[in-house]
Amino acid sequence: MSGFTGPQGLRGPAGAIGLPGPTGPLGPPGNTGPQGPRGDSGQRGEQGPVGAVGPVGGGGPRGQIGQPGPMGLEGPRGPQGQVGAQGQQGQGGRLGVIGPPGNTGSTGATGPPGPRGTIGVTGPTGPNGTIGPIGPNGDIGPPGIRGIPGPRGNIGNQGRIGPPGPIGLPGGQGPQG
Repeated sequence: MSGFTGPQGLRGPAGAIGLPGPTGPLGPPGNTGPQGPRGDSGQRGEQGPVGAVGPVGGGGPRGQIGQPGPMGLEGPRGPQGQVGAQGQQGQGGRLGVIGPPGNTGSTGATGPPGPRGTIGVTGPTGPNGTIGPIGPNGDIGPPGIRGIPGPRGNIGNQGRIGPPGPIGLPGGQGPQG
């Protein structure tokens, strides 16, 4: 025959914390959640410092000859002169070098992962987000290939006879005979 149960004793001190158990196997991937609404565009980052100027490149191909300028006012006509030989065409100047783009800013540190949430019910499709800002202009392309020189123009009409010039100084005395 058993006796009566005695009163409960005092609680003993807590034991030492045990070692962590081994990492369990990865569970199966969950269902894909619904796509959330598009977030607002972030603020534009500060412009990076201007890079150093690169070395001057070699002379590029010569560009095409430009269109002739507008006709100037007609000046007074002088005496008809002889037609001179056509001079050589001068060389065009070199195009300056475009500097390199600035350095990209560093990416911020990744935050710690949050706790895994429960799989929610699939919601309706969100509205379209706002249109992002227009990107910067592209680099300037290289100059075009030099065109073929045009044909030589016709010789112009003879100019009008100009007014007589001023009277010259008298000549020196000739030798005495």
